[in-house]
Amino acid sequence: MKTVLPIFIVLAFLGALPLEPVKAQDKTAKKSFIQKQEPDAFIAQGVFSYTFSKTTGTYENLTGATSLNNNQLWDDPNYLVPMAFGFTMFGRAIDLLSFDEFLGGGLIGIANADTLFTPIILPFDADLIDRGDLSGVSQSPLSYKVDGLAGNKILKIEWNNAGSFDEADSLNTLNDYVNFQLWLYESSHDIEFHYGPSSIANETIFYYGLPGPIAGIIQWDELTSNLTDVHLLQGSQDNPTLVDSVAPVIGTPADGTIYKFTNQIVGMDRQKSQKSVKAYPNPVDDILTLTWAEQDIKEVVLYNSIGKRVYGETTSFNSAKLQIDLSGFSPGMYYVHIRTGQVLMNQTIVKL
Repeated sequence: MKTVLPIFIVLAFLGALPLEPVKAQDKTAKKSFIQKQEPDAFIAQGVFSYTFSKTTGTYENLTGATSLNNNQLWDDPNYLVPMAFGFTMFGRAIDLLSFDEFLGGGLIGIANADTLFTPIILPFDADLIDRGDLSGVSQSPLSYKVDGLAGNKILKIEWNNAGSFDEADSLNTLNDYVNFQLWLYESSHDIEFHYGPSSIANETIFYYGLPGPIAGIIQWDELTSNLTDVHLLQGSQDNPTLVDSVAPVIGTPADGTIYKFTNQIVGMDRQKSQKSVKAYPNPVDDILTLTWAEQDIKEVVLYNSIGKRVYGETTSFNSAKLQIDLSGFSPGMYYVHIRTGQVLMNQTIVKL
């Protein structure tokens, strides 16, 4: 399993899509992306940017979709999917979705604008592989399609008949399979996971010893290497709950299951976030003054240039202003994070 790289490394021109997959090297660690993270990397935020609901509906394979793998075998794919409309996650615009950095069952959101945060979507955090890997002929199409009219489009990405790398590696078989789709909505910026037919006889192998898949949405903080805005699902697959900690779903989501994440902060992009916060003077010698237009401030945190937390304030704020004494701080660049009940606002300052 690779570690997540800064997003500029995986940026590519849309004309190069889809990218040729890179054949996976020998993998000995039987862990998903989430399981590989250190426990203290998960930051429990106590508030959620999305609400969760579970519904059911008829699962239908995509028709007339654009192929990503073009009948080529895939394992640890690194395809890119272009966004066909404006879309935000955690208040940040996404221009591309990338399979890179995962083992087939997750995507990262890529923004053309510079940002320290990378949204991560995990419909099925498992080590997936083309079921034709043993025969040499692809049996597991990866594809995407845009449905709907302007203003109400839906981007749909499908994993069809995906198998388990660990089953192939451990048993030299590829009998188990899953079908699922990711839907992103233009009008609401909501996210849905749609699950289709599946057959998993070797759950211990398929799920790395867990009782089911890890599913949800989170953010990667490239400055601190922490996982923030954790929205993972916990509990029985037919009635899971939203938690801000590491947790799996129990059991494989049944055919027709839909997990919906309803966006609470549509349109709050990073530019707007920065304009909502004023930091002065900047550069600063001693006293830094912060003011903000948002209400319900939960936390103000200061990180140094190597990502170490050097200041934190979590008490109740009676006014939209805070002064921080930086006279004892070393000169250099610092990052200010101000979290409200719905969004994380950012500012960069220089200490003289």
